[in-house]
Amino acid sequence: MTSIADHSRDVKDRKLVINAEEADRVRLIFQRYLAIGCVSRLREDLERRGVKSKQRVLTSGRVLGGCAFERGALYHLLQNRIYVGEVVHRGVAHPGEQARIVDEELWNAVEAKLQANRATRRRSRVEGGALLGGLIFDDRGNLMSPTYSIRRGNRYRYYISRALARGRKEGAGSHGRIGADDIERLVVEVLSRQLSRPELMSELASGVWSTETQRLVRDAIERIVLGNGEIQIIRKIAPVPRSSGEPDPHGDAPEIHKVPIPAPQPRARKEIIVPSGREGTPRRINHALVLAIARGRSWIQDLRSGKYADTAEIARRFKLNEAHVRRILRFNYLAPDIIAAIVEGRQPHSLTVKRLLQGIPCAWPDQRTAFGFTS
Repeated sequence: MTSIADHSRDVKDRKLVINAEEADRVRLIFQRYLAIGCVSRLREDLERRGVKSKQRVLTSGRVLGGCAFERGALYHLLQNRIYVGEVVHRGVAHPGEQARIVDEELWNAVEAKLQANRATRRRSRVEGGALLGGLIFDDRGNLMSPTYSIRRGNRYRYYISRALARGRKEGAGSHGRIGADDIERLVVEVLSRQLSRPELMSELASGVWSTETQRLVRDAIERIVLGNGEIQIIRKIAPVPRSSGEPDPHGDAPEIHKVPIPAPQPRARKEIIVPSGREGTPRRINHALVLAIARGRSWIQDLRSGKYADTAEIARRFKLNEAHVRRILRFNYLAPDIIAAIVEGRQPHSLTVKRLLQGIPCAWPDQRTAFGFTS
C-alpha cells in the first residue's frame, strides 16, 4: 500500500473503513482544486475555510496533523490513487479492497489539470536554463527549486530545498543546497554512459545545455534525490512489449543510479598573483585590502569637502556600523611605503583587512615592524 497518509478512512481490524466526514473533506479538496487550478491558491482557500489535515496519534503518543495543509501534502493528496480504490506498489497501481471515494470523472479532470500545470512549469524551467527544475528533491521529499546569487558581477546558480527557502531549516533534508552546475554535469554524465550517448559529453565543459539534452533529461529521469553523501538518479520506467501475457516481475522496478555528491568547488581567491619580477618573489594583489584603503581615502575626502557631516552619516549611507567606518578611516594613517607595497602586491601574506582592523600603530616604524615589513 502507498505510504502516503489516507485522509478519508480509518483503520479497523486491519482494514480501511471510510470515514464519511473525512471523505467529504477529500472530495471538497478535489473539487476546489478543479475550480481554482492552482495548489498555492487552493491552500489559501482551504485555510480560509478552516479545513485542516487529518489528525493521527502514533503509538509513541506523538500527534501528527490537525493543522493547515502544506502545498506538498496537497500535491500528494491530489495524486493519491487510494481515493479511487487502488494501491500503489513499486510505482505500479493495483486494484485495492477499499471502495473509491472520488468518482472517475472528477479524478481524471484533476489529474489532467495537474499534468497541464506541470508541463507548463517544466517548459518555463527549461526555457529559464534550470535543467533539473521540477526533478530534484532532498531526502525529506522537499522539491529543490532553482535559484541564483550574484557576487562581484558573477552569477552562481543553485538548487535549494523549498523548506530551507521558506525558513524551515529543520524541515530540510541532509543537503539543503547544491551547486546547479555540479549536479547538472553529473546527471548528464551518468545519462551519457547509461544511454551510450557520448555526444552529450561535449556540453559538459560549457554547462550550456542544448534543447535536445534538456528534452532527453525530461524523458529519461523520473526523479533525483539528494541524500546524505549520495545522489539517487531514478530513471523512468520504459514500457517494454512482451510476447507473452505474463507480467515481468522485474520490469516494473525503476532503475536507480547512485553516485556520490560532488565535492564543493573552492571559492575563488580574492587576489591576483602577478608573475615575479627581478626580486624573484611573486606579487599577490589583495583586492579587498586595496578596496578598503581606497574607500578610506574617499571617505576622508568627502568629510573634508562637506559631502558627509560626520562618520555617522557615512555609516547610514553605506549601512555600516559607525565603529567600522572609523576603523576604515584609520587606514589613511598607514605609511606611504606600506600603501605602495599593498597596491603593488608586495605586502606580507599575513597583512589583511582583518589584521588592519585590529589596530594600526601611530608611528610609521612601528607599523612596519607590526605588519612584517622588516628590512
